[in-house]
Amino acid sequence: MADSPWDMLSAVGTLAAVVVALGVSGHTAWASRRAEKDRSELAAAKMLSPIIALERKAGYLYAFFSFDEEESVEQHASALLAIQELEVMAKAISIDDLYPLLHLKNHAAKRAARALGLIQTFSADAIATLSHSSWGALRVRKFQYERWSGMLSEINDHLSVVVSACADSASTGAPRPTPEEIHGP
Repeated sequence: MADSPWDMLSAVGTLAAVVVALGVSGHTAWASRRAEKDRSELAAAKMLSPIIALERKAGYLYAFFSFDEEESVEQHASALLAIQELEVMAKAISIDDLYPLLHLKNHAAKRAARALGLIQTFSADAIATLSHSSWGALRVRKFQYERWSGMLSEINDHLSVVVSACADSASTGAPRPTPEEIHGP
């Protein structure tokens, strides 16, 4: 028990100081989480279009290598060009572009990084193989097509999750403008 009223007031003051410090700390943590969420939404809005373009290009190549039985010279050149375009598109996305996505659901940033690494491996292998003078034997072509379509399938799986997470976050942070916002009331 306290010896004097001053001891009791001192204890109450200490308790109030602790409550205020916890409140300030909690508010700071809340503001920091909100700022991280805003950064994630901003990055998701920026990255959505490039990732959708990657997904579409990888989907085109997956279809080419999975369903194309008869390959012509024009189709071969078209596939090679599409692979080179996919490689350039993937290189345009840096790891620094993915850091702000770390707070998105379903491990979107890590899946995007995984897809980018797989694209790098796929494109290096496919470009080297398709450009080699021995390319063309049906048995070799069939084996490589199956292998590449498997790689592209995994790339598409990762990218579809990333697109979904980015689209959800971007629509929250930067929804499409309403007609009232565009034209006024």
